Amino acid sequence: MGKLNFGRIFTQMKEKKMTQEKADLINALIEVEEQIDEIWEYHPENPNRTDVESKFLDLQRTAILLQAQIDELGGIDKDEWM
Repeated sequence: MGKLNFGRIFTQMKEKKMTQEKADLINALIEVEEQIDEIWEYHPENPNRTDVESKFLDLQRTAILLQAQIDELGGIDKDEWM
């Protein structure tokens, strides 16, 4: 059996850690970029921004309609709610 080269093993482990660290940073960057995209949809400088008040009212109407349909089907049992 050959002699272990701890320097090489340490270098390989360090490279693997750096690879994981880089992957973690890339994932964090992707998450931040997604948040930026989401917020830009409502940003005042976005000429095509979503009207928050209108969107809010639309979502409230949709929630009321969905609740009415659920109620027609017998409502929500305690064991069906999250």
